[in-house]
Amino acid sequence: MATNKIDELLNILEHMLTKGVKVPLSGGRALVYVGEAVEILEEIRESLPSEIRIAGDVAEREEAILENARKSAQMAIQRAEEKANLLVSEEEILQRAMKKAQEVVAEATISAKDIKAETYEHLSDLLDSTENGLLGCLNDIKNTKSILKQNGGRQSDIRLAKS
Repeated sequence: MATNKIDELLNILEHMLTKGVKVPLSGGRALVYVGEAVEILEEIRESLPSEIRIAGDVAEREEAILENARKSAQMAIQRAEEKANLLVSEEEILQRAMKKAQEVVAEATISAKDIKAETYEHLSDLLDSTENGLLGCLNDIKNTKSILKQNGGRQSDIRLAKS
């Protein structure tokens, strides 16, 4: 029903504009009663279906929603960039830690080799000392055995060999 009334009002407005008094040498301009034209336009506005007004409101809300979405997207991008920067920073820290760990392992390996060499040297010295001690004991045994063979087993000579 409102559409019929709008059509009727638009026809009246069109008739006013086309049938108005033509102004000579004005390029097709006509004189109309402004008050009547404004009244017709107001009636047209009042007769517009509520859906058109609602559509305007929806368009405004849609723009607000889009703006909110843009802001949210920008914030998400910013958070992602911050997280990426943090991950890069953590990666750098991890690389430094790995490098330091490799240095520590290299130092420990060198230190272990040095300790091993010192241990072998000390052990060699202990074995030499033990060998010398055993050779001394072996020489004493040989001397005692030789004295026994020469004396035929006399007691007094054996005591001399021990001292």
